[in-house]
Amino acid sequence: MEYLRISSPFQASAQANDLAGRLKRAEGANGDLSSRVESLTIDLNNANGENGRLLAENAKLKQQLNDLQDKLDALTRENRQLSGKPGNSNKSKVTL
Repeated sequence: MEYLRISSPFQASAQANDLAGRLKRAEGANGDLSSRVESLTIDLNNANGENGRLLAENAKLKQQLNDLQDKLDALTRENRQLSGKPGNSNKSKVTL
């Protein structure tokens, strides 16, 4: 902290006014930053909720993909059996 040498009441009054102005600006900046932190916290919570929803949807879609892949593999095997062609049933496998 800065210590000031004050030699007159006029200087003391001027210095007090200056410090009061600086304090007011600092309080204003603090209020602005606090509001920004609150806003960003709300945005982060919303984004986290959306991320969780998308992760759940992604897991559901992956399961559907696996189910469809199993059905495709079964149909491919059945088709080969019915047509009498030997072969590898993994040719139709979809990879991510």
